[in-house]
Amino acid sequence: FSGQMRQLVILVLVVASAVPIARRQIAKEASPSEYVNSLGQKMVRIQAGAFQMGNDQLVPAEKLGVHSLMSSGDYDERPARRVTISQAFYMSETEVTVEQYGQFRPDTQNTGKFSPYLQGVSWFDAVAFAQWLSQKESKHYRLPTEAEWEYACRAGTSGLFSSGDLPPQHGTANAWGLKNLHTGVLEWC
Repeated sequence: FSGQMRQLVILVLVVASAVPIARRQIAKEASPSEYVNSLGQKMVRIQAGAFQMGNDQLVPAEKLGVHSLMSSGDYDERPARRVTISQAFYMSETEVTVEQYGQFRPDTQNTGKFSPYLQGVSWFDAVAFAQWLSQKESKHYRLPTEAEWEYACRAGTSGLFSSGDLPPQHGTANAWGLKNLHTGVLEWC
């Protein structure tokens, strides 16, 4: 599942900037299911839980759509394994936009294919953005781990995509309200 997405995340340099996660210790009282940060990013709470990470099946290229370069999957997807995410976390609803990133680096210009979402940012720049935002808001923002990204992307499903056997339409939210994890610019982990 995500290994096929991860291969592009790891190998392609034109990817989304940080999909920051604001990790909070979840207090005994209920945490909000979402909030909007100072950049206007909607942060969605992802509950702790367990899931089957990876994929043991080879996937026909025609099912992968824009990701057809990975028709045989990624070597590290096998064997599929049970993974537990022990703490709830927050993840941005969509990729970081050029405007949001521009508050960190004002000279940012990006009008590529996936506009308004930022593309062409290195992993180091994505990490620096998350560190800057952490200092700005006094919260801990970081990139998701590979397991957190796949768990959030799957949103409780077990198919090839969160929408089943075919990728969802761009802008369609998964069961947790996250968008574009299968479409558009790819995210760094």
